[in-house]
Amino acid sequence: MRILSLFLLIISANAYADIERYCDLFWGVPKFQAQSFKKVGELEYDLVIKTDPNMYLRSRINKNMYPWLYTPVDGVHTYWVLFQNGFYRLPNGISFEVISVDNNKTPNFSHAINAGNHRWENGCTDLEIGGSMNWGGSTNMTFRLKTKEPIPPGNYDFSNFSLPVKIFYEENKGFYTGNLEIMRKEMSSALFVSVDHWRLEVKAPTCSHNQPSLDFGQMTYEQAKAGVNISKNLSLSCKDNPVSVKLYFKDTQKTVTEAFCGKDSVEKNCKVTIGDNNNNKDNISFNKDSFSSSGSGTLNIPISASFKSKKPEPGPFKDSVIIVAEIN
Repeated sequence: MRILSLFLLIISANAYADIERYCDLFWGVPKFQAQSFKKVGELEYDLVIKTDPNMYLRSRINKNMYPWLYTPVDGVHTYWVLFQNGFYRLPNGISFEVISVDNNKTPNFSHAINAGNHRWENGCTDLEIGGSMNWGGSTNMTFRLKTKEPIPPGNYDFSNFSLPVKIFYEENKGFYTGNLEIMRKEMSSALFVSVDHWRLEVKAPTCSHNQPSLDFGQMTYEQAKAGVNISKNLSLSCKDNPVSVKLYFKDTQKTVTEAFCGKDSVEKNCKVTIGDNNNNKDNISFNKDSFSSSGSGTLNIPISASFKSKKPEPGPFKDSVIIVAEIN
């Protein structure tokens, strides 16, 4: 009898351990808030959003799990995001399209965002389908928008505007394997998410600069024949998120190639370059990465000039060039 009792006890323990348990919950995210809106290209903008902690239950699939079951269950939690392609209109009439979410660029496809493993000890909720719950937590996502034309500077209120985006939050307690089928079904009938709070000020980027003056000073006859090189920095301070800055000489006849310095000169005796003098450039460009994350910064750009004459003539000379700055 002792052997029989021990045998039955082992079988009972193994059977209990092999019970399949899962609880797969899909929660709808009805709205989010705009955290920031930044121009990152000539026609591209990054909208950082924060999901609302109030979510509603859309789907529940469970087996052998109940609200009162506190046995630990491992699984994975995931935000599922789908954005539709095609152009839509912002409230100010500007046409736009969503081209990526957190660098995922495939439209009409459900992307897993901020997924992670988790151990639950709270069983499976008995909340009715459609019921809401405040999770007290949220996550940030970055949507990249592309417009057909730049958004003009100004103040805008896009609150309650719906983006062509659908978002779910999944709790897959117990690694339920049929979750993807459930997710696709729910995505097909879900509504776009509205922006609960989206007020923004679009500023035109601006830059200010110093007025560099290049002075060769006094040169001897031998120095003028051998050549004299001088350089000074042009300081360009920019703000309000410029995405590109290009500098070039308006009067290109006085740059890079030898030109006449001084109105009475009959000899091509000087040249002016911008940037690294070794590259002999007549223009230089910078992108948004040249500035800080706040969208501002100062660029120090060398402006170089050289004077060399085969037949130097005594006396002063003075000339100038115009530098153009294109800011986007």
